[in-house]
Amino acid sequence: MWCFPHISTLLGDLPENATQTLTYSVNSNHPCHKCLISGEDLNNLRLSNNQIELRTPKMMKDILDQQLAHQYSMYNMNNIFWKYPQLDIYLATYPDRMHHLDLGLYKYQVIYTREMLKNICGQAAVDKLDERLATIPSMMKVFLFVIEGLIIKYSTEQNSKKQDDTLVDVYYRWNKIYLFSRKEYFLESELVEFKKLITDWATLFVKLFQSYSRSGLKLPKLHNWVYHIINSIEEFGAINGFTTETYEFLHKDYVKIPYRSSNKREAIGQIINTVQIKLTLKHLMCQTKQKKSQKATSLNGLLGKFALENFDEFFDIYKEKNSLASEALLALSCFLTALNNFFDLDDDLNEELITNNTIISWYSYTNMTASEDCI
Repeated sequence: MWCFPHISTLLGDLPENATQTLTYSVNSNHPCHKCLISGEDLNNLRLSNNQIELRTPKMMKDILDQQLAHQYSMYNMNNIFWKYPQLDIYLATYPDRMHHLDLGLYKYQVIYTREMLKNICGQAAVDKLDERLATIPSMMKVFLFVIEGLIIKYSTEQNSKKQDDTLVDVYYRWNKIYLFSRKEYFLESELVEFKKLITDWATLFVKLFQSYSRSGLKLPKLHNWVYHIINSIEEFGAINGFTTETYEFLHKDYVKIPYRSSNKREAIGQIINTVQIKLTLKHLMCQTKQKKSQKATSLNGLLGKFALENFDEFFDIYKEKNSLASEALLALSCFLTALNNFFDLDDDLNEELITNNTIISWYSYTNMTASEDCI
């Protein structure tokens, strides 16, 4: 099989995305690196897709040529990624779940919840919240149970039951969209459902917490999640396959920790020595362990089996039910040609033998393991 690798997506937090797209920070007039939304509309959840004007390489080039870069919150210089016609750098900056949800919107939601409890019930409710949180290992999964009843217990207002139910509901809706974001792949109908879940949560989130935010919840991550995540999934596939957690751990293990253990003088040399020692010890430990045979590949998520003659029928149905990235569609268009080239390697095979005896198993994904003799 021939492979033609090229950059498909770039993962990172909003500052990295702004650097890659050469756009201004989140405090500018047009703070989104993917579109030209006004900063005043970041918390506007009533915009239609037609009202969201996406940035494109061609548009940004024209703006730069007209010397209007500052008005559109972009730096007055050519972006090196414009040289690659197969890459739309603005589309390729994928909303990463770790930064947008775990370290972003969920963190904001908890902060505003504390402000809301303090405003309605006083400091006693916040202290009780902290006391409950201290006893659980995973906050996100059970937070709605942690906050349930706090307003009823500590508030004297007549509508405390309604306020308590609304606060619990926003976390219930959050859990639903977070679980949905972890799916391996989406049907078209599931993307419609996911979009509705996001919109319902965001509407309640803004209604409940807007008065507790200095910016009125004009949050770029909120806008990015509401208006760009579905398009990204349709273009590149499920968000669960794109996460920066792995790279954050590498940065922590090989940069942050060695730097902190140095004396900060000529730190680069000390970091290199620390990493070399760590890798040497790791290699020696591996040498002493008994080698285990590793399976080179593992196929997961069987989507179906079909005879070669039913290829078109299977994939017409599959493409109708699933949102596929352009790379996947290209792979499907080249599949039969590649398969014919494979069969041509054996002169003893004829068309009748191939047609009557070829059964194709199609899987959703595979894990590939590198070893000494194979990948």
